[in-house]
Amino acid sequence: MEIGYAKVNITPPILTCSNGGFFADPMEFHKGVHDELYGRAVVLKEGDQIAVIVSADLINLPRLTVNNITGMITEYTGIPREHVILHATHQHSGPFSYRSREGVRNDPYWTVIEQKLAGAVYSALQDTREFLVGSGSNELEMSLNRRILQEDGKVLYLPHHPGLKPNQAVDNQVGIISFRKLDKRPLVTLINYSCHPLTVGFVPGLISADFPGVAVREVEAQLFGSAMYTGGACGDVHPRRHCEGFEAMEELGRALADKVLETMPFIKTQKGNGLKILRKELQLELVPEKVDLNEDIQEFRQGTTYDFDITAITLNDIALVGIPCEYFVEFQIEIREQSPFTHTFLLTTSNGYVSYIPGRKAYNQGGYEANSAKFMPGTGETIRDNIITVLEDLAAA
Repeated sequence: MEIGYAKVNITPPILTCSNGGFFADPMEFHKGVHDELYGRAVVLKEGDQIAVIVSADLINLPRLTVNNITGMITEYTGIPREHVILHATHQHSGPFSYRSREGVRNDPYWTVIEQKLAGAVYSALQDTREFLVGSGSNELEMSLNRRILQEDGKVLYLPHHPGLKPNQAVDNQVGIISFRKLDKRPLVTLINYSCHPLTVGFVPGLISADFPGVAVREVEAQLFGSAMYTGGACGDVHPRRHCEGFEAMEELGRALADKVLETMPFIKTQKGNGLKILRKELQLELVPEKVDLNEDIQEFRQGTTYDFDITAITLNDIALVGIPCEYFVEFQIEIREQSPFTHTFLLTTSNGYVSYIPGRKAYNQGGYEANSAKFMPGTGETIRDNIITVLEDLAAA
């Protein structure tokens, strides 16, 4: 089994609009670059079986963009689109992605992004080598659940009520996959953590990858290898220092990197083997009055249903699962507990973006995420159960 890696710079030009809705004027352009944005691609190859994981410092990758990228990947490499996870780190200090806001999205930039990310996969496939792989985890307590449950069963949104005490679930796990050369030197380190990249937030006018960029920078500097970040289920999880700027970004990013570096000596590795890929499509019911309130759903729905993709890649005792939403953290904890794989990582905001998918009880509790949800109550549980089934099928294959 072999691995290839490539990295491309995807920093947008100056005067490309912000995303995340942080500016009252949608034409409030970025006026500088604090730190560069990158796309990183890992290609795993075992015989004729090839899997791709791409991580890009973007708020999301809309489904049409994903289709364009995977189309190019298939055209130039022959890798099926079903074998690709295109992940956005969901940072909120970069280019606006949706085409529905005319004059806000920089269309020529996104055309280049598609070419660059597809090109990174092509480049990674041209230079592969055998590798060792192992996985481990650590704990980092620098996030909180932003949904504060009240005695009346309703929730308040923490950013609007900063004096309240968080009382809902978080997942402090720092997940690590260490790909190494046969002489055990670091090759690529994949970091997985579940926290909204929102330490920078309201700092105006400067492009940034937020804390994931800092974590990758620090790990690469210490290990003399490459690194990439993937975000887990963080639909209801914020950094403790929410929207406080670049000092907060550096603090969280460095703390995350320290946990990775602290864990690396204890990760046992072996040769990569048993590469498997499975994509499952779910037909999910939409809330009828919300079918046109998300670009992906509006363009690709079938009436009041939407075909939702689960993409799983497994090797050795490791599983990675890509889903196109902001998923509640409770589901990630349950999936990991029930997974047949020793190390299981969710990669949310992957292969599209359909907004928030909360748990059933959240719909009665209210709050920003539940009010933003486009799917019927129970959808989160359906996705959870199907992810577990997919992993069980891969383990038995």
